[in-house]
Amino acid sequence: MLAIYLSPIFYLPSQLGRWIVVGLVNPFSYALTSFKYALTGNPDFLMLGPLADVAVLAFIAVGAWLVERWVLKQIRQRGIDRVV
Repeated sequence: MLAIYLSPIFYLPSQLGRWIVVGLVNPFSYALTSFKYALTGNPDFLMLGPLADVAVLAFIAVGAWLVERWVLKQIRQRGIDRVV
């Protein structure tokens, strides 16, 4: 719950102060900051930088896709009743 409140929605990442570590490990931050940067072109919205934020976001997306593929493979091999 704390990670959602520390997502930079209504403020700049630099305003997190000592809580910047939570913002950096929060996967929502990179999606939000990349989107805000794409709309405004203001680099103040970014957590790390233009390329770094997009790279982290891409890494999170590929990781989520790999987990999804693994889960579906497990479901297909074992049947839905054993997984759930």
